[in-house]
Amino acid sequence: MAEDGKVVYKVEVDDSQVSSDMKKTESKIKKSSEEASDAQKQDNKEVVQDAKESTNKVSGFFSSAFEKIKGSSGGMKDGVLEGFDTLTEGIGISASTLAKAGLVAGITAIGSAAVKMASDVQDSVNKFSAQTGIAGEELDKYQTMMEEIYASNYGESFEDVANAVSSIKLQFDDIDDESLQSLTEGALTLRDTFDMDLNESLRGMDQLMTQFGLSAEEAMDLMASGAQNGLNYTDELGDNISEYAGKFAQAGYSAKDYFQLLKNGTQGGAYNLDKVNDAINEITTRLADGTIEESLDMYSEKTQEVFKQWQNGEATQKDVIDSIVEDIQNCTSEQDKLTMSATAFGTMGEDANAKFVESLVSVGDTFADVNGTMEEVEGTMSGGVNAQIESLKRNIEMLLVPIGELLLPILNVLIGALAEIIGVISDVINTTVDWISNIVNFEELFSFYIGNAMQSFNSFVETLQGANYIKIKRFR
Repeated sequence: MAEDGKVVYKVEVDDSQVSSDMKKTESKIKKSSEEASDAQKQDNKEVVQDAKESTNKVSGFFSSAFEKIKGSSGGMKDGVLEGFDTLTEGIGISASTLAKAGLVAGITAIGSAAVKMASDVQDSVNKFSAQTGIAGEELDKYQTMMEEIYASNYGESFEDVANAVSSIKLQFDDIDDESLQSLTEGALTLRDTFDMDLNESLRGMDQLMTQFGLSAEEAMDLMASGAQNGLNYTDELGDNISEYAGKFAQAGYSAKDYFQLLKNGTQGGAYNLDKVNDAINEITTRLADGTIEESLDMYSEKTQEVFKQWQNGEATQKDVIDSIVEDIQNCTSEQDKLTMSATAFGTMGEDANAKFVESLVSVGDTFADVNGTMEEVEGTMSGGVNAQIESLKRNIEMLLVPIGELLLPILNVLIGALAEIIGVISDVINTTVDWISNIVNFEELFSFYIGNAMQSFNSFVETLQGANYIKIKRFR
């Protein structure tokens, strides 16, 4: 009967033939379990085999990678090891002796430095090639140029040199190799000596060459001399020249006249070079638009005559400007001086002091002979002990580049080998993870084994019931 909502079963067992039929049932259960176990073991065995095969790949791969390394050195005979033996034999010392003497570490350090330098050179040259489109044998020529510039102690690094060469090559498309090297060295010297912006200096030199017909060397000498004479006092010499050089050349100034006027103007009280350049730009505009012609009678007969000569193509704007400034200098009336200045130079004449206006001439010989100025600056900069040590260091680095170029292919093979090794190890890990996940997948295992066990138990119960060995009655 049922107590407290419980269901009670009464079991009656007839055990007359239990012994023999139990053995049959036990055999059926054992067979079912063994079949399930064998199936799982087979799955695990296949996973394990895959893991072993992947592991063997790692072991065998190092051997094949070493064989690749031995045959990859190009210029070295019969691989790296024989190459090293040949090297040591060439200096009369065996490899073992070097090792005992502790020199192998030194050679390793040299090799490391050679590889780094060769790699830096390769990266910089590749960047130069990408920027300029230069390749092949022509690229080798530019690499040699860069190495010479760097070894001569120009620039902060090889990459710095390569970037400078690239900038100049792009800006001066038709420049010859000699001028390219000279301009690069000059531009780097101006930057590192006078803190002049590299690109602004290049633009300034470009305009000196284009507008005044100067050679690269002449342009650099003039720029260096200008900086020595204080024309870069507001860090704008290159920028101003690139902006106004064409205007001054058109007005009839030579490059040296232009620089002399800039110097005179700065000494006359100009706040910056822009004031000097703007003043001349203003008076040339007034000459062209007729403003000065309308008031020409306030100036001297000499100025009036030069003005007419300019109109007839017999004189330059510079000639007229010089004569007007001379009139202002000679004017005894302060009021007349201010009127002349304002008429000729506009707001620049109104706002500036008389001394500044009177200084706007190209009189002087500061830049009469500037040839060799850049060479002198470079010689001074490279004359110190530290500079000489740095130059020696760079020459040694350039000597190591060919060694590094021999070693780089070996490193490329090693890098490729490591990539393949990582791939193999990845396969091993993935295989192992799959294997472990199959082993530790408890939910699947539980379902698999318990399911088979319940099936066997059900067969057992059915066997007992069918043989009338067990009767199950349910009571409520």
